[in-house]
Amino acid sequence: MTDPFVFLDIVNKNRVSGWCVNGDDINIPVRLLFYADDEKIGETLADRPRPDLKDLNFHPTGRCGFDFSIPPAIDISKYDCFYIRAPGARNHLQKISIEELPDVLTENEANRVLFMHIPKTGGTSFNTFVRSHFPEGSIVIHMEDIDPGDQRALAQRKKYLAGHLTLRVIKERFDLSRFDLITMLRDPYRQLHSHISWVKNIGADPGSDYFQKHHELFQDLALRLNRPDFSIVDDLPSLTRDLPANLCSLFDNNQMRHFLDTEPAAVTEAHLFAAIDNLDCFKLVGTTEKYDEFTAAFCSLYDIGSPARTERFNESRSQRLFDCDDPLARSRLLPLVQYDLRLYEFVVNGMPCKD
Repeated sequence: MTDPFVFLDIVNKNRVSGWCVNGDDINIPVRLLFYADDEKIGETLADRPRPDLKDLNFHPTGRCGFDFSIPPAIDISKYDCFYIRAPGARNHLQKISIEELPDVLTENEANRVLFMHIPKTGGTSFNTFVRSHFPEGSIVIHMEDIDPGDQRALAQRKKYLAGHLTLRVIKERFDLSRFDLITMLRDPYRQLHSHISWVKNIGADPGSDYFQKHHELFQDLALRLNRPDFSIVDDLPSLTRDLPANLCSLFDNNQMRHFLDTEPAAVTEAHLFAAIDNLDCFKLVGTTEKYDEFTAAFCSLYDIGSPARTERFNESRSQRLFDCDDPLARSRLLPLVQYDLRLYEFVVNGMPCKD
């Protein structure tokens, strides 16, 4: 028998949630048992739908999620360790020191934060991290999937909003005097590689539900990226110039474009300077390469205490499309990241956190 595997999305003194797969048959849900030291405090079945895991090909059906609330009568702080076990497993699946479990902010303590989630920069991991600290029900992620009118309504009562929205859209829909705006950047060549991989993966199986749920423009682009004779290094720069403006922005200085008040078809140095000026709108700007420093700075700003333990999630498992460190590849792809590079270097070289 192979022990089940557990991945934790949220873990704090109030609840634990995530997903679990059966080591012997991935389609059979696992019954999870929760212990504080040697005292069993509850159990649940890991069979909740997780469409994100299905889309990422982590699980064939996605029915492997779980969410367990620690009973209010249990004072978890009086124990030493929190365990997750499964019937018949040879070892515990997770062991966490109670000292490592973060407290959850109350509604009054939690500041209002808006996270501009630039794609493929580590934002999924950061959203997971935040969910361990903010009150349940006070967080909304993937704001881009919500009707603009509903976004404004949510902004009136939620504490943490996150989404793939540009600064231009954020300014149009939200009162930034009521939110601290934060974001992360990533090494531009690696962000470009990861973004291409994501779009390419859409077309990996044209018969899948995942392919069919995307707009036909994305479907066409994904299929072109999957042509056997298509070279990312040689063909992507010219392909990008031929794409509609909304698709061109996927690969052409995508990160810098997020900081603009306009949506230009082509970007120039003037747009770079405008993006740098707009950094003043942000309370905190970090980088994927210094992710731990970013989370520590976030905790310091909001007096959260030590960062909760987190797993890195949504990392691409696809094959390498090009060598991000190869001088020839970098030279040919430079037009697609030249302004991203300069903005990234500006942030890395000492953009201060605003008081």
